[in-house]
Amino acid sequence: MSVKSHDEPLEELLKMVEMGKAQLPEFQRSWVWDNTQICKLIESITSGYPMGAAMFLANGGDSIRFKYRKFTGVDSNLTTIPEWLVLDGQQRLTTLYQVFKCKTPVITQ
Repeated sequence: MSVKSHDEPLEELLKMVEMGKAQLPEFQRSWVWDNTQICKLIESITSGYPMGAAMFLANGGDSIRFKYRKFTGVDSNLTTIPEWLVLDGQQRLTTLYQVFKCKTPVITQ
């Protein structure tokens, strides 16, 4: 197994989420951020700060067989098998997807 670092533009990461190329392993907790956390992340991004690292696991092959699910807000009819499973960064990616790409209002808590 190898570890690689790839800097991807936010737009590309959000496209991966929207198209189902990046999904969540079933064992991940649900999206739980509240309004304050959402606002602070958007404030950081719009101020030019990085969103932080996200960790992805390549999905496929015979050795990785996790159940998976789409991010909160992604079209429920999407049936794409993911290329990547997000192990860390789900709360940030879900928030950014809902704010910048989702066609419905952001689900707040």
